[in-house]
Amino acid sequence: AAFSLSAYAFGLVGFSFVKVLVPGYFSRQDARTPVKIGVIAVVFNIVANIALVVPMMRSNFVAPHMGLALATSMSAWLNAALLWRGLRRAGVMPVMPGWPKVLLQVAVATTTMGVVLYLFKGATSEWVVWSLNERVGRLAMLIVGGIVIYFGMLGLLGVRPKILRHPQSEEPSLDP
Repeated sequence: AAFSLSAYAFGLVGFSFVKVLVPGYFSRQDARTPVKIGVIAVVFNIVANIALVVPMMRSNFVAPHMGLALATSMSAWLNAALLWRGLRRAGVMPVMPGWPKVLLQVAVATTTMGVVLYLFKGATSEWVVWSLNERVGRLAMLIVGGIVIYFGMLGLLGVRPKILRHPQSEEPSLDP
């Protein structure tokens, strides 16, 4: 199960992007394009399933089912990329100045958090022998630690909450 969950984790942001981008089409009364892109992603998923699982099985990989999860994650990223491209071409999703820098900062913070959590998670054999209270405590510590590391890294990299505000969402000033 750990192999599959790791492969699904790779696609988590892609799945999220799809959920965010699809309403951009629906709000423009365009339900066809996301469906067409979804069909492309499903076909890609089927091909990727075969391309990943068959070699894994032939090479006696310990968890060939991971290929199914990885193919699904890859198709989520493809789906998100195609949706993004379509909205960009339509002029609906312009890239704001500073986005590349913020995306890099988020990527560094996310990678740092992931590496630290991986190093402190402990071996599966330890988790199996721990009591329920020990597992819950360790998991809570990892969750809180992950949050602190992620937002701490963002702060160290110069990311401030104000960048999340859309420039047009501010109240108009009454000053001349």
